[in-house]
Amino acid sequence: MTSPKTVQIIGGGLAGLSLGIALRKAGVPVRIFEANDYPRHRVCGEFVAGLHADTIGKLGIALAFEGAGSHECVTWFWRERILSRQTLPRPPKPSVGSR
Repeated sequence: MTSPKTVQIIGGGLAGLSLGIALRKAGVPVRIFEANDYPRHRVCGEFVAGLHADTIGKLGIALAFEGAGSHECVTWFWRERILSRQTLPRPPKPSVGSR
């Protein structure tokens, strides 16, 4: 039996790293190409929205989220003025038998 080819992922952001973790757990060799250094300060890299606890468990990254808080809303500012307030969506609960 031949070994699987290495999957090359361009971009080590949240999606690329999550895909890489999932593939490696399935025994698929992975190589991730990222242009920037870690850690990086980016708002999109500081928050994880809509990631269900089951997904966190399947990826094996639960320890990284231990003690993490959960935001329920976001407020957009322009200087000192509030532009908008929004309630953040909650991840959907898995339906019975969806595994």
